[in-house]
This record gives sequence, C-alpha cells and structure tokens, in this order.
Amino acid sequence: MRIDSVGIIVNVKKADAAEVAARLVGRIEAAGKTPLLPEDTAALLGRPELQRDAASVARDSDFIIALGGDGTLLHAARLIGDHERPILGINIGGLGFLTEVPAAEAVDALDSVLAGNFRIEERMMLDVELLRDGHSLCVHRALNDAVITKGALARVLNLEVRVNGEYLISYVSDGLIIATPTGSTAYSLSAGGPIVSPGTKSIILTPICPHTLTNRPIILPDNSAVTVEIQSESEYMMLTIDGQVGIPLGIADRLRVSRSEKRARLIICSGLSYFGVLRKKLDWGGRSRYRHDKSAPV
Repeated sequence: MRIDSVGIIVNVKKADAAEVAARLVGRIEAAGKTPLLPEDTAALLGRPELQRDAASVARDSDFIIALGGDGTLLHAARLIGDHERPILGINIGGLGFLTEVPAAEAVDALDSVLAGNFRIEERMMLDVELLRDGHSLCVHRALNDAVITKGALARVLNLEVRVNGEYLISYVSDGLIIATPTGSTAYSLSAGGPIVSPGTKSIILTPICPHTLTNRPIILPDNSAVTVEIQSESEYMMLTIDGQVGIPLGIADRLRVSRSEKRARLIICSGLSYFGVLRKKLDWGGRSRYRHDKSAPV
C-alpha cells in the first residue's frame, strides 16, 4: 500500500488525546508523509495548517488512525463512507475490541504500518433502510449494529420480524439489536447475545429484555434480508446506528437490513489473533489455566 497521507481522527475529550496525537503527527511528518486532520483535531494540536474538512480527510488519506475508543473507530468508519480506507485503531478509551492497540504502543504501531508490517481484516457491514408509509426516509451503514429501543417510561415494543419475506417472530421486548459479527461483542453481548467470530458470515438478532423466555437471540446467514415492522404505539422509540446516529421511530415504520457491499478494513499489526484479543479484553484464562493441573496452587 502506497502511503503519502495519513488521516487522524481523535476523540478530543480523552485526557491523553493531545499528547498521543502530537506524537503521531510528529512521526508522520518525520517519515516525510502528510498528516490530515479534521477541524477539532487540528484545533486540539494547534496545527491549523493541517486542517481539512471531513470529506477531504476520508477521500485523500491513504489510511486513517482512529485515536480514542471503539466509538471513535465507528465514527471514522462512518466518515470514510464508500472510500473503504483502512483504519488503524488506537485505544485511549475503555475496553476497546476494535481499537486494540494501546496508547503506549501507538508510535510503534504507526511505524509498523509505514514499514508495511501489517495485515488488513475486512469486516462485514450492514445497510439499514428506514421506510415510512412505503417511502424510504434514509439509508445508513453499520459496522456494529442497528438498534431499536424504547424510552425509559415507554411501553414495551412489539416488533414483527421477517426474513427473506417469511414471518419469523414477533418480539415483545424493550428493543431489538441487529448486529454484525463485529458488533457481537458490543451492545448485543451486553444483552445476552452470542460472541461470533468476525470471519463468520452472519447477521445476529438479539432482543433486549424479551418478555417471553422463548424469545432468544438468532443467528442468520449473511445473505438474509431482514425486515422489522414496528407494531407498537409508544411515546418514544428510537433507531440507533452504531451509537452514532439516532432517528425517532413511529408505529408502522419498517426497517430493512441486509449485508452491505462495502466492507470496513481494519489494520492489524499487534500480532494478536481475534481469539487472542478476546482472551485479553475479557480476561479469559488467568487462574483458570491451572484447573487441570492438580499440582498448581489455586
């Protein structure tokens, strides 16, 4: 991959954001490359000469660094749109399944990418279309999930789900998460959904607090066309895409969800496999590795 320009998307609210971003910009410039910064990042670093509008950062960068938490990487993926620029995620947030490189290793990771020592993982995304009265209101793309939720004081939702036109189930619940395998470790996991390897071609339906115990998460083939119709009349209902976009919903609104032709491209240079990331982030292992060794202390 030829690299001339590097975009940097930063969560400017993070405490260490300015320090880490400044080190990255310095290393990019020292390598003879051009850093491209959106307005808030350029202002944070006091580098107005590097400022570009968001569209230019997405279009003109050879790859993009997302510095923050997973939300920052999701924001970067949304900004990139159809350009499919690779993203290097650097974590100065919390758990960080997508931004797996810790801030302390940010410059080393950048050096690895500039030297060509990396691989790219392609991640499935979803196209999410909202229809009202038979008309398309909007179409969004999701790397993690599309989520239908109710307000804190609103009544439970009745959501009719069809797959490839065939009636599947009516969820009576507080909402529904439609996730990619990448999104299986996000909200879906918190709601009791399964962990699904990113290489698995699937779409995951996870009800939020279902009011019937038999309403369980379902894993569908990735070529499924999922339709969800809102059959509840509630004071407050919302569709959220990757936690980035919120759209109010009404009764009889319909959601059409399918696999996108576009892919997110994540730069991997840590040497960890997906399962290695799971073990690290979820703290699997530890003392449990001694369970079958009777001579080891417990």
